[in-house]
Amino acid sequence: MRTHRFAAFAFIVLSCLIAPAFADGSFVRIGDIKGAAAESQHQGWIPVGVWGIETRSGRWFWSSPTSVFWFETTADRTALETALQNKTFYDHVLFDVSIKGNVLRTTFTAVRVIAVDQQGKAEKITLQFKKQTDQSITFTAAK
Repeated sequence: MRTHRFAAFAFIVLSCLIAPAFADGSFVRIGDIKGAAAESQHQGWIPVGVWGIETRSGRWFWSSPTSVFWFETTADRTALETALQNKTFYDHVLFDVSIKGNVLRTTFTAVRVIAVDQQGKAEKITLQFKKQTDQSITFTAAK
């Protein structure tokens, strides 16, 4: 199962690197937080620039590692900082990579915002999640 996830994420990365001219973009939907995305299938989502997934080890040798999804965005950070301060828990967060209308979606479950940092002109948002579902792809009809 992990091999399939790795292959799917490798596909996302390669797709974004090889065909940036065709990419509609990457977007994330976190609860009811409104973003500025204007792409037809992702209106109101948070637009994502650079992103990544990693496993972080715990502070102590007996703590279990945690999985995090981080991304950079130029979206308004106010709602994300509020979620961080309130330790808001989200049942699921959707992450889409859209290329020429085709969408590759990953769902993260048991999610909370653990960091909101300034990175130059962008904000780096870090989400901790418990589980990542397998990806699903939605293809649009050829025109």
